[in-house]
Amino acid sequence: KTTKTTRDANGRLRDEFGRFVGGSKGYRSSMVGLTGVAGALSTALANVGAGMVAMNSVNLAMDFESQMSSIGALTGLAGKEMQQMTDLALEMGAKTKYSALEAAQGMEELLKAGISPATVKSGGLEAALNLATAGGLELADAAEIMSTSLNAFKDDGMEASEAANILAGAANASATSVGELKYGLSQVATVASGIGFSFEDTNSALAVFA
Repeated sequence: KTTKTTRDANGRLRDEFGRFVGGSKGYRSSMVGLTGVAGALSTALANVGAGMVAMNSVNLAMDFESQMSSIGALTGLAGKEMQQMTDLALEMGAKTKYSALEAAQGMEELLKAGISPATVKSGGLEAALNLATAGGLELADAAEIMSTSLNAFKDDGMEASEAANILAGAANASATSVGELKYGLSQVATVASGIGFSFEDTNSALAVFA
């Protein structure tokens, strides 16, 4: 009886062990399947992400083309001259913290403010972008102060970069900012230049008052 009981117990043990092994195989199979599903899902998500990046790039390119078309309509430039403006916006987008689209928007602001395409190409745009960065200004504000400076003080024969340096110097040497100088210049530039003050003199006076 004892031998039979032991044999029966061993048989049940083998059966249980067999079911355990079978269950383990099923578990491993499930895990392999889940890993495959996870891999496929990861690939799908990566493809979706790549697609969104590509779509965003296309949208940015379209926005840039639209912006340059707006500049062409504003200036009447075409052909080689318009290509030079496009190349300039792309160059500024590569060498400054602004994108090519933002550079093109800054270019339009300068042109609307009365700065000539030649001045924009010969350093006006780069000076405005640098001034916006140094003064913590919006591009539109930087374009406005650049136009005020160059238009009101034409007799000074300043380069755009020179005007930007004078503005930044006046702000750094006093308790004012480039943004506040913009408001000061909008009030006094015409009179100051009319009585013979240079751009540097005027900024020095505003800095002293500040």
